[in-house]
Amino acid sequence: MLTSLYVLINTGYYEIKYTMQKKCRAEIQETIEKGPITFMNLVGNVECVSETVDVFVKELKNQGVIAERKSKFRILYCPKIQLEKIEFFELMLTPTIKSIILLMMKTSEISQLELEEILSKSRPSISRSLKILVENELIEKVYYAPKMTYRIKNKQKLVSWMKVTHPKIVDRMSDGLTEMFM
Repeated sequence: MLTSLYVLINTGYYEIKYTMQKKCRAEIQETIEKGPITFMNLVGNVECVSETVDVFVKELKNQGVIAERKSKFRILYCPKIQLEKIEFFELMLTPTIKSIILLMMKTSEISQLELEEILSKSRPSISRSLKILVENELIEKVYYAPKMTYRIKNKQKLVSWMKVTHPKIVDRMSDGLTEMFM
């Protein structure tokens, strides 16, 4: 009698555990398919411990369902997303670069000094971020003797990338999208 009760409880425990793991795996896959996400944000968004998330991420990666890019951040994404969008997502993980891009989306041209003042960031931080953005061909330098300004090369392209990589930002910006393209 006691043994059968133990088997019944034990079986019920494993059924619940299996159901929870199945739900966790599905939630991880669904979250990653919505758009690129860092591993730490994924752990925060799903109701599973980080060890379980890591196990399922490896499993999904081995099956080719998701892809991973490791650099400063561990980025998980759907393999159908173009690499340039993932690189853009990675750039936007840097707070200064993200602030510059979002501010430049609202302006036609802006100088480094204006960026420093508006964003309250140091000159080296702004300079380094601008250099990275120019190297990645997201912005371009515009020379007006004696000063220089910066502008986004292709705002429509960035907005289309942001729809994939940062849909919440695009939703919040939707009221001002028309002014961005002027």
